[in-house]
Amino acid sequence: MNREEKDFFNLISLYRKELMGLAIVFIMICHTTIVYNNEFLDYLNNDELKAAYNDCDFFVLPSVQRSEAFAIVQIEAMAYGKPVINTRLDSGVPYVSLDKETGITVEPQNVKELTNAINRVVEDINHAFLLRVLTDE
Repeated sequence: MNREEKDFFNLISLYRKELMGLAIVFIMICHTTIVYNNEFLDYLNNDELKAAYNDCDFFVLPSVQRSEAFAIVQIEAMAYGKPVINTRLDSGVPYVSLDKETGITVEPQNVKELTNAINRVVEDINHAFLLRVLTDE
Protein backbone atom coordinates (compact mmCIF):
# COMPACT_ATOMS: atom_id res chain seq x y z
CA MET A 1 0.00 0.00 0.00
CA ASN A 2 1.50 3.35 -1.02
CA ARG A 3 1.47 6.49 1.14
CA GLU A 4 -1.57 7.98 -0.61
CA GLU A 5 -3.55 4.79 -0.04
CA LYS A 6 -2.48 4.75 3.62
CA ASP A 7 -3.61 8.37 4.06
CA PHE A 8 -6.99 7.60 2.53
CA PHE A 9 -7.30 4.38 4.51
CA ASN A 10 -6.68 6.31 7.74
CA LEU A 11 -9.25 8.92 6.71
CA ILE A 12 -11.78 6.22 5.90
CA SER A 13 -11.13 4.43 9.18
CA LEU A 14 -12.06 7.60 11.03
CA TYR A 15 -15.45 7.71 9.35
CA ARG A 16 -16.50 4.09 9.35
CA LYS A 17 -18.80 4.54 12.32
CA GLU A 18 -21.93 2.95 13.57
CA LEU A 19 -24.27 5.54 15.05
CA MET A 20 -27.77 4.60 16.12
CA GLY A 21 -27.47 1.39 14.12
CA LEU A 22 -26.63 3.26 10.91
CA ALA A 23 -23.42 2.00 9.35
CA ILE A 24 -21.72 4.85 7.52
CA VAL A 25 -20.40 3.46 4.26
CA PHE A 26 -18.99 5.53 1.45
CA ILE A 27 -17.25 5.13 -1.86
CA MET A 28 -14.13 7.15 -2.56
CA ILE A 29 -12.37 7.10 -5.88
CA CYS A 30 -8.75 8.23 -5.97
CA HIS A 31 -6.93 7.89 -9.27
CA THR A 32 -7.78 4.33 -10.31
CA THR A 33 -8.29 3.03 -6.79
CA ILE A 34 -11.76 2.47 -5.41
CA VAL A 35 -12.21 2.49 -1.66
CA TYR A 36 -15.36 0.71 -0.59
CA ASN A 37 -16.25 -0.73 2.78
CA ASN A 38 -12.74 0.02 4.07
CA GLU A 39 -11.10 -1.96 1.28
CA PHE A 40 -8.94 -0.80 -1.61
CA LEU A 41 -10.15 -2.30 -4.86
CA ASP A 42 -8.88 -2.03 -8.40
CA TYR A 43 -12.08 -3.03 -10.11
CA LEU A 44 -15.79 -3.63 -9.51
CA ASN A 45 -17.91 -5.38 -12.10
CA ASN A 46 -21.28 -3.82 -12.95
CA ASP A 47 -23.23 -5.79 -10.34
CA GLU A 48 -20.66 -5.03 -7.63
CA LEU A 49 -20.64 -1.35 -8.60
CA LYS A 50 -24.44 -1.15 -8.43
CA ALA A 51 -24.37 -2.82 -5.01
CA ALA A 52 -21.67 -0.41 -3.81
CA TYR A 53 -23.65 2.65 -4.91
CA ASN A 54 -26.78 1.21 -3.35
CA ASP A 55 -25.02 0.42 -0.05
CA CYS A 56 -23.06 3.63 0.36
CA ASP A 57 -24.38 6.63 2.24
CA PHE A 58 -22.35 9.17 0.26
CA PHE A 59 -19.72 9.41 -2.47
CA VAL A 60 -16.33 11.16 -2.31
CA LEU A 61 -14.32 12.20 -5.38
CA PRO A 62 -11.15 13.85 -4.01
CA SER A 63 -9.63 14.64 -7.41
CA VAL A 64 -6.57 16.87 -7.40
CA GLN A 65 -5.66 17.09 -11.09
CA ARG A 66 -7.37 19.04 -13.82
CA SER A 67 -7.16 15.96 -16.03
CA GLU A 68 -10.25 14.78 -14.14
CA ALA A 69 -12.41 16.58 -16.67
CA PHE A 70 -15.94 15.55 -15.73
CA ALA A 71 -16.14 12.45 -13.51
CA ILE A 72 -19.23 10.62 -14.66
CA VAL A 73 -19.03 8.62 -11.43
CA GLN A 74 -20.64 11.62 -9.72
CA ILE A 75 -23.70 11.26 -11.95
CA GLU A 76 -23.81 7.55 -11.16
CA ALA A 77 -23.74 8.29 -7.42
CA MET A 78 -26.42 10.98 -7.75
CA ALA A 79 -28.59 8.55 -9.76
CA TYR A 80 -28.64 6.45 -6.58
CA GLY A 81 -29.59 9.52 -4.55
CA LYS A 82 -26.21 9.85 -2.85
CA PRO A 83 -24.69 13.17 -1.82
CA VAL A 84 -21.33 13.86 -3.46
CA ILE A 85 -18.21 15.45 -2.03
CA ASN A 86 -15.99 16.67 -4.87
CA THR A 87 -13.17 19.18 -5.40
CA ARG A 88 -13.11 22.67 -6.87
CA LEU A 89 -10.99 21.87 -9.90
CA ASP A 90 -10.64 24.07 -12.96
CA SER A 91 -12.62 21.48 -14.93
CA GLY A 92 -16.15 20.13 -15.14
CA VAL A 93 -15.94 18.26 -11.81
CA PRO A 94 -17.53 20.94 -9.59
CA TYR A 95 -20.25 21.59 -12.17
CA VAL A 96 -21.62 18.05 -11.99
CA SER A 97 -22.49 17.95 -8.29
CA LEU A 98 -23.11 21.51 -7.17
CA ASP A 99 -21.83 22.83 -3.84
CA LYS A 100 -24.62 23.04 -1.24
CA GLU A 101 -27.18 21.67 -3.72
CA THR A 102 -26.32 18.04 -4.45
CA GLY A 103 -23.23 17.81 -2.27
CA ILE A 104 -20.22 19.68 -1.00
CA THR A 105 -17.26 21.02 -3.00
CA VAL A 106 -13.88 21.45 -1.29
CA GLU A 107 -10.49 22.76 -2.37
CA PRO A 108 -8.20 20.09 -3.85
CA GLN A 109 -5.62 18.63 -1.45
CA ASN A 110 -7.21 20.35 1.54
CA VAL A 111 -7.54 17.52 4.06
CA LYS A 112 -9.17 19.77 6.68
CA GLU A 113 -11.91 20.86 4.25
CA LEU A 114 -12.43 17.27 3.13
CA THR A 115 -12.65 16.12 6.75
CA ASN A 116 -15.16 18.88 7.57
CA ALA A 117 -17.24 17.99 4.51
CA ILE A 118 -17.34 14.31 5.49
CA ASN A 119 -18.31 15.29 9.04
CA ARG A 120 -21.10 17.49 7.70
CA VAL A 121 -22.52 14.75 5.47
CA VAL A 122 -22.32 12.17 8.29
CA GLU A 123 -24.12 14.60 10.63
CA ASP A 124 -26.82 15.24 8.00
CA ILE A 125 -27.29 11.49 7.44
CA ASN A 126 -27.59 10.87 11.18
CA HIS A 127 -30.01 13.79 11.57
CA ALA A 128 -32.21 12.46 8.75
CA PHE A 129 -32.08 8.97 10.30
CA LEU A 130 -33.16 10.30 13.69
CA LEU A 131 -36.01 12.24 12.10
CA ARG A 132 -37.24 9.08 10.37
CA VAL A 133 -37.05 7.13 13.64
CA LEU A 134 -38.91 9.82 15.58
CA THR A 135 -41.65 10.28 12.97
CA ASP A 136 -42.18 6.51 12.63
CA GLU A 137 -43.07 6.21 16.33
